[in-house]
Amino acid sequence: MNTRFILRSQWISCILVCFFLSNCISENYEDCEPTGSALDFSLQFIYDYNEQRVDLFEKEVEYIDIYLFNEERKFIQRSGIYVSELTDNMLAMDLPEGTYTAVIWGNTHAPQFYLPDDQDLESISELYLSLNAEDDVVNSELPTLFHGKETFTIEDKEGKQICPVHLSRNTKIVRFVFSGMQYPIYTLGEINQQVVLAGTNGEYSYDNQTEDSERTILYMPVSETPSNRNYDLLVTFHTLQIRENTPLLVRLWDTRTELQPILEEDLLPHLLKNTEPEDVSEYLKYTHEFTLELELEEIEGGYVVTRIEPINWSEIHEGWEVITPPGEI
Repeated sequence: MNTRFILRSQWISCILVCFFLSNCISENYEDCEPTGSALDFSLQFIYDYNEQRVDLFEKEVEYIDIYLFNEERKFIQRSGIYVSELTDNMLAMDLPEGTYTAVIWGNTHAPQFYLPDDQDLESISELYLSLNAEDDVVNSELPTLFHGKETFTIEDKEGKQICPVHLSRNTKIVRFVFSGMQYPIYTLGEINQQVVLAGTNGEYSYDNQTEDSERTILYMPVSETPSNRNYDLLVTFHTLQIRENTPLLVRLWDTRTELQPILEEDLLPHLLKNTEPEDVSEYLKYTHEFTLELELEEIEGGYVVTRIEPINWSEIHEGWEVITPPGEI
């Protein structure tokens, strides 16, 4: 037999074997190794930063936006999905091995919130959320806003990989119970006194930090209730995140006079009155409803605050009749 022919045949056979092995060509594709391909990985969403300390994600969150960034913090993709479409509150991600950061905003399908378009994003530092408010005035109840962020590594290995993402709630409820106001508060169906909550908490960075901004949001009450008991006025607000470094002002106008506040008080120190300094961050993260009693004394041209105390809403809320304010400032 021709020796050169035998050697050439063996050489060709070797090349073909290497080709088939390197490309994993067979009728059974499951035998192929997933080198450089998507792995079995899912994000699991949890909302247990609440007073009950239980997972209320499925109950409280309707929709989520997921922004994904690579190890260099460059934008990769955005996904939006309704919670009802998730399986066990998990979302499978088709990603190869590597390190990623996921930023999640919850209920941002509501028109009250603004997020930048995908084409405007290059890096994680450009991602922010802003409150949509005409003339910086919020006249309606805010949807409950949630935020989460997690950095994770996907490994090239067999088996399912799951990364839990814990969300926190940004929307808060603040109630002010007033006493010492002069009657009548309502005259011919018009409110003589108007209370507004003001805060610089309308914009948030990717890590849910309040952006430094001179923009002041005016939150109008979603309900006002006169009382025939020991209080003159109950005012309820829906506001965004409350932080220890973000002033929260209550302003009181008398609509029979010029529209200048006759009462302006920073309430944040009073909200934290019974909280130890080292516990402030956790307290504000887990607490979503706050009630303060403001005792007023009328002076010429307005009011002064004589006492501000946190009170337990569950002890006084029975018997209040909710009345929507008939007008705006």
